[in-house]
Amino acid sequence: MTSQNGTWQKYVEWVEGLPDNVLLCRKNGHRFAEESDAKRSHWKKRRDRVIEIEVPCLRKCGAHKTSFTDVDGYLARAGKVWMEYEDPDYLIPKEARDGKGYTKEKRAVVRMEFIIRNQALIVEET
Repeated sequence: MTSQNGTWQKYVEWVEGLPDNVLLCRKNGHRFAEESDAKRSHWKKRRDRVIEIEVPCLRKCGAHKTSFTDVDGYLARAGKVWMEYEDPDYLIPKEARDGKGYTKEKRAVVRMEFIIRNQALIVEET
């Protein structure tokens, strides 16, 4: 696949340089700690009576999920769950973006890179 300004090649190079834990989150999605996990979750009760619960991704890719619930149990902030990334390498670099989003072709590159890195695990060919 080709793209203007070499964005496709820059995207492929970015995927090839991802650490394994980040590649796995890109492929399968994050695996967040349970909100009731006292060791990993961070709870705050704010002045506006909203409970803010932040949990990290267990793969340590740098992603954090934060939910906001009022004391009556209703979702605050329009029910949104916020995702924050402390590692700037998790996000696709600007020079590798083409404005089309995370397309099926881009997801295929992530899956293919995962297979390349783990091909030693193939034990049988049929």
